[in-house]
Amino acid sequence: MDIKNSHNLVFSEEDFSGILKALSRVQAVIVFDLEGNILTANENFLGALGYQLSEIKGKHHRIFCEYSYSSTPEYVEFWKRLARGEFEAGEYKRLSKEGKEVWINASYNPIFDDEGNIKRIVKFATDITASKLKNADFEGKIKAISKAQAMIEFELDGTIIDANENFLSAMGYQLEEIKGKHHRIFCDPTYVTSSEYQKFWNKLGNGDFEAGEYKRFSKNGDEIWINASYNPILDASGKPFKVVKFATDITETKIKNADFEGQLNAIDKSQAVIEFTPDGTILKANKNFLATVGYSIDEIKGQHHRIFCEPEYTRSSDYRDFWIKLANGEFDTGEYKRIGKGGKEVWINASYNPIYNHNGEVYKVVKYATDLTKEKEAYNNLVETFENAAIELLASSSQISSVAEEMTADAKITLEVSTNASASSRQVASGVQNVSTSTEELSASITELAKSSSEASKCSSEAKEMTLEASENISELGKASEDIGNVIKVISSMLSRQIYSL
Repeated sequence: MDIKNSHNLVFSEEDFSGILKALSRVQAVIVFDLEGNILTANENFLGALGYQLSEIKGKHHRIFCEYSYSSTPEYVEFWKRLARGEFEAGEYKRLSKEGKEVWINASYNPIFDDEGNIKRIVKFATDITASKLKNADFEGKIKAISKAQAMIEFELDGTIIDANENFLSAMGYQLEEIKGKHHRIFCDPTYVTSSEYQKFWNKLGNGDFEAGEYKRFSKNGDEIWINASYNPILDASGKPFKVVKFATDITETKIKNADFEGQLNAIDKSQAVIEFTPDGTILKANKNFLATVGYSIDEIKGQHHRIFCEPEYTRSSDYRDFWIKLANGEFDTGEYKRIGKGGKEVWINASYNPIYNHNGEVYKVVKYATDLTKEKEAYNNLVETFENAAIELLASSSQISSVAEEMTADAKITLEVSTNASASSRQVASGVQNVSTSTEELSASITELAKSSSEASKCSSEAKEMTLEASENISELGKASEDIGNVIKVISSMLSRQIYSL
């Protein structure tokens, strides 16, 4: 008996039987009557759903479906269409004996007799649960990424196919404004005309992945920085057929980082900087620091901070506590004495700053320092100069005190002499008054003598005052003493002349 199909291909009954056996080996097969009652099923089907044939034979197809579906008019209509001879195919969710979801790619095929009447329904199915779950996983991930990131799709030549809301919002466009246009609308005109830009799309067209930070421009011409990956999507034969870009807007972060970087560069230029692990092992140092201590980076990298310190200090509990505190996140600052290459003494004003990672843990310590060595040397020299000056001043003070004592004694002697001179002058004045036959010369002499006597008395008073202030007015006292001596000489001379003339 020959069997014809809808395409008028003729199969013998033997051929048809062979085809059914081949299908039965590779696919799940189940046979229903026109109402949906189960007639038979092969091992592939029973294995996929977890049943024995005796458990399902004579039961309705609905045992494989969720009640929420099998109780609907849609389900009833499904079987009516099959009973009318209509073919059904697609992906279907069914339930196993244990109630687990099983996804199948199946075709429901009405079988006709020689007279064209529908006799039964045969379903050929393939279990696609694993691939369905994998695709669902992929789809879920893509949806999750799409919610969190900007996403845009391109043809291999850069023509825009689609973009999600995150991308459109970041760039300030509507989808209809960019769909069908080229990626270059987001780029600097000088860049899109470069060979570099052409190579970029050539690589993507060849299936090469691209990722990095990119500068793009919004609809308003604002500069936008994105961290993005350009992902060529391959077809079943492994050939790329489109490019999907996932991007995150990092403009604000980029601006902050540029500000931080600028500040750090400024600090790096003006200060000595060195980095350590939390235990004090040296990671790196800038040129200023290396110049301060006289080392090259190769000489100190991997060494411990103690190479800059005096051995006695590094063996102390203070030094151990110093690094324990830093490792615990405690800041430290002050003036420190350090030892450079060759044992030279270096003084620095420094801050030790614990740096935290994203888990809030100290992962390194950065020291910013200013070289105070020259200032410290100048200060020490100044202190030494003052100390020496103080010693000399103390010695001079002793000498001055001694001289003052001597001059005080001289002043007392001078005072006695001047007192005697005053007495003598008074005697002379008395003698002169008794002389009745004085000449004009004698009268003038007496006048001069009286004047000198007055000056001597005045000098005597000054000598007394100077005696009390000798330590402060040594030079004036010496001059006054000299003047008194001269006056005494004058008085003595005049007395001699007057006595002689008498």
